[in-house]
Amino acid sequence: MEIVNKNTYNEKLLDRLKIRQNNWKPASAFPLVLWPSFATRVTYAENYFVRHTHYEKWIVCSVERGCLQVISNGKVHRVRPGETVFIPPGSHSLTAEGGETLQRALGIEGHLLHLILENLSLDRCHVVRDFLTKEYISLFEEIYDLLGKRELENAPRLSLLAYAVLMYAVRFVPREEFPEEVVQCQQFIQQNLFQKITLKDLCRETGCNRTRLTSLFRQNLACSPGEYIIQLRHQYAKELLAAAPGIPVKLVASHCGYCNQLYFANDFRKRTGMTPTRYREKMCSGTKQEVSGVLPHPGQDHVEGGPRSGNVAALDPAVVGDESPVGHGKAHAGALSHGLGGEEGFEDP
Repeated sequence: MEIVNKNTYNEKLLDRLKIRQNNWKPASAFPLVLWPSFATRVTYAENYFVRHTHYEKWIVCSVERGCLQVISNGKVHRVRPGETVFIPPGSHSLTAEGGETLQRALGIEGHLLHLILENLSLDRCHVVRDFLTKEYISLFEEIYDLLGKRELENAPRLSLLAYAVLMYAVRFVPREEFPEEVVQCQQFIQQNLFQKITLKDLCRETGCNRTRLTSLFRQNLACSPGEYIIQLRHQYAKELLAAAPGIPVKLVASHCGYCNQLYFANDFRKRTGMTPTRYREKMCSGTKQEVSGVLPHPGQDHVEGGPRSGNVAALDPAVVGDESPVGHGKAHAGALSHGLGGEEGFEDP
């Protein structure tokens, strides 16, 4: 059964809608991993509403004036001036309350969106304060400008910016279930999953020594840091194989932190009981899926708020090319097949 996105608007007040929006989705033979589908400044008249059913975009909406009632997957939230709401994919409605409501909104979609949102705890509706900083406004304005130009050469940069917005948003999500050191590691791993990550990196990020950090992971996540990275990389691999049949297995391996396709295939088969190709055939049931969009190339400019500097390509999950962002040469291939990091790598449990 095909699920269809359905939009409903308050047509009586539609002529009072004030909107300045840019949206664009390029047609291409490359799969769309992450994409900022629209950027808008909009003013709703009082009682104007919009309802989306089976909506596949993640929305970040900041209220600058007025009040916005948001119903997301059955739960009611009120967003006041100075507050921002993160709206996950699904069914939701937006209604202006208490006069005109001025908003700044951005939508993101893509094959890996659901998995990234889940891993970043952005798959639920959150209302946060102090989100509209110079850093975010700079990201928003650049996305708005590039979407308006609709030039294919800007597509890699736009995908990079979409990921940067998610990395910025995750800073505002309350995390109380794990110790701060574990949360910091989760965020760092998520941001740098597509390159080599070492235990030394995580210790430097958190200020913990190796013994304490490993102990915290085992106590809270029931695995070592190295095993956690492996699990996350295989989650991404499964999502890409199932959602984007147009991506070659070699490119899936590169996206998920493997510089060697053979190591990736062997590791994948050990954990799933089948090769990546067989897994894709099973999940796709032999049907061909049409995909569109583009993948960024290595060496993109740095985006403020992204992962550690020095390897900007790691900021974006959609990295292409023969050079893997997780390391270079065959010397590290065995270690990288386990999500390790060379000399300072993790012990596989």
